[in-house]
Amino acid sequence: MIFQYTWPSIVTHLKTATRRVVKEEESAIRGIHNKIIAVTHNNRVKWQVGATYAVQPARGHSQIARIKLTRITSRQLGRITNTEARAEGFADRQEFFQTWAAIHGSRIDKTRVWVIEFELTKTLPALSHYQRTIDQQQAVLVRKGDDAYQGFGDFRTRLPRTS
Repeated sequence: MIFQYTWPSIVTHLKTATRRVVKEEESAIRGIHNKIIAVTHNNRVKWQVGATYAVQPARGHSQIARIKLTRITSRQLGRITNTEARAEGFADRQEFFQTWAAIHGSRIDKTRVWVIEFELTKTLPALSHYQRTIDQQQAVLVRKGDDAYQGFGDFRTRLPRTS
């Protein structure tokens, strides 16, 4: 999975969820108690609870970590709570929406999204190429105060080229 703007929050354990826009050709596979156990794209499994996925900082870049999906739900984007925004790696809803609008555009209220919850299972050697970016993010956290700010915020990075 590509986390171009928020990967530092994953590898520093601040981000434990992501939202992805539901596409027309995607559907949920439901299991016991009607819980979503997988999402398919054109009848092929795209995400599955219990499976592990690569964390990539950009398309074509090496994986830097692995995450295990723990839960998948679907809801309207505009209903995100402050607690859920913090699980996304942001300080609050407002900061989440500002970043979402910068990446995806301003359609927020009724946009349907997959809410994918996960846990970091391991980091990989390729992460060392990005250590400077992680150090910069931690500096941002210190400047804003660790207990008042737990998110990725307006921090952006230019990714190093991979050979």
